Amino acid sequence: MIYQDRVYGQIKIEKPLILELINHPLMQRLKGVNQSGYYEPFLSKESYSRFEHSVGVYILLKKFDAPFREQVAGLIHDFSHSVFSHCIDYVLNKGAEEKQNYQDNIFANYILSSDLPIIFKKYHLDIKFLLDEKNFPLKEKDLPDLCADRIDYTLRN
Repeated sequence: MIYQDRVYGQIKIEKPLILELINHPLMQRLKGVNQSGYYEPFLSKESYSRFEHSVGVYILLKKFDAPFREQVAGLIHDFSHSVFSHCIDYVLNKGAEEKQNYQDNIFANYILSSDLPIIFKKYHLDIKFLLDEKNFPLKEKDLPDLCADRIDYTLRN
């Protein structure tokens, strides 16, 4: 598959697991979730979706020669985002306004309650390893440190 990214240009994606995840309904759903938290009909050409961002994080991790498992974790890291993105942190009890962590708090259960564990097992990936943030230092770091997640959304903005 040749993926056209507005930041990184044309990227060839060949790994069967990555292709399966990109085509998965949970990933496709992110095309309608704006990075800033509003619904698809209101997207402008300047705005971008959680789908674009998630693929962008995967691309960066691939360019950084991150281990394949970290690339996978980067691709799926936003699967649990609601259509309201981080705006939901100001409404629901499982999130915090100051940490903007609702999607992080529900991420493991969201993934485990889907068919993704079956897919990861098919490719011999340990789901517990994939769900442990500590295993992926390039993907996610606390501020002020840089990470693939923060670099990608900064480049897109």
